[in-house]
Amino acid sequence: MLEQLPIAEVADGYEIIPDVRVVDMCGHSIGSIGVLIETEHGRAAITGDALHFAYVAQTKRYPLMFWDEDKANQSIERILDLADVIYPGQDRPFRLTSANEIEYTREHRLTVTGMNPECRRSLSTETRNGPSG
Repeated sequence: MLEQLPIAEVADGYEIIPDVRVVDMCGHSIGSIGVLIETEHGRAAITGDALHFAYVAQTKRYPLMFWDEDKANQSIERILDLADVIYPGQDRPFRLTSANEIEYTREHRLTVTGMNPECRRSLSTETRNGPSG
């Protein structure tokens, strides 16, 4: 199936479709990219593992490095300058406030199913904190 699709090498700034473009986010690994999307609510960035958790943006340091720490940290700074909301690889969408606080754009809800109703009710949870809270 993939053989039938057009494949193109892209670089920083490449416009995939109108209002959607590639942003270079190398550092975590060679060739890491993100996608910037212009929306009616501002500019959103999908970062994958190049910025995987909100605290990485808050601290501006990447804790797990596979390639180049300086470039990874530069990529974090760059995406923070470019985006209003960030959709990280392993966390909820967020923005940083002017006080450098993490502000999630929606509450997290986790529901475990496939259990009897009493057990499921006790495991259903809503959190307003990040992955550690």
